[in-house]
Amino acid sequence: MYFIPSNQDPAPSSATDYMAEITAKGRVAQHFHYWLGTSGKPYLHTVFDMKNAPHYADALILAVRRNGSDRTPVLLARTGKMPETLFSGARFARALACGANELHIHLMGKDEKALKNTEADMAYLLTAPASQKLAA
Repeated sequence: MYFIPSNQDPAPSSATDYMAEITAKGRVAQHFHYWLGTSGKPYLHTVFDMKNAPHYADALILAVRRNGSDRTPVLLARTGKMPETLFSGARFARALACGANELHIHLMGKDEKALKNTEADMAYLLTAPASQKLAA
């Protein structure tokens, strides 16, 4: 699990994320979103309002503070077999206290190892200043 250090304010997103194009006619706003890993690989996430987000098992979540078009990740974690442990825990409460109002859920990991590798690839999102983040 990765979390932004308490003594740092997370940098807003720049070119590390973008909406997913779903149809030839345009984008589906606010439902799907890509985040780039340090490898440059895009990871598709389904976006939920924090109040209506499902608590899926075996998923990778990114708790995000959204302000207009700026998205700032504040927590990156795997939900494991018992997601309520994460969602009722102190780290998730801290993400909410940091202003997280969206939950971006990645369900594409074929197994625990794949989710762990994706989590490691995306961990920089919580620590890199905006000027050092990868371009899309």
